[in-house]
Amino acid sequence: MITVDSLANQRFTFLTKKVNRSVEIDMKFMFYYGYVLGEWCRNNTNAASFASVDMKKFKKFKIPIPPIAEQRCIVSILDKFEALVDDISIGLPAELAARRKQYEYYRTKLLTFSEYVS
Repeated sequence: MITVDSLANQRFTFLTKKVNRSVEIDMKFMFYYGYVLGEWCRNNTNAASFASVDMKKFKKFKIPIPPIAEQRCIVSILDKFEALVDDISIGLPAELAARRKQYEYYRTKLLTFSEYVS
């Protein structure tokens, strides 16, 4: 994880915060939001000889940026769930599956916004 205002992976060349934007971004928040972005990408691929994300749609994709305090609160909650899942992974498989499902539910719930899209 890069802890500066940028995001990159093997499919997208590079994502970065818009120039001259004074919005504070917690990069761990962006790391978690990557799960939402990944799901969106899976649902928006062009089926050709090589499946790829529909870049016309992707250019219109808006990432919601709540206030920094809210971002940090979300990160704290998701970090705790992630630690809980890691701790349980030593235990029973059914409990682990239930905790993973709970974690995914809360991750989705905490990362669904409408009022902060920029």
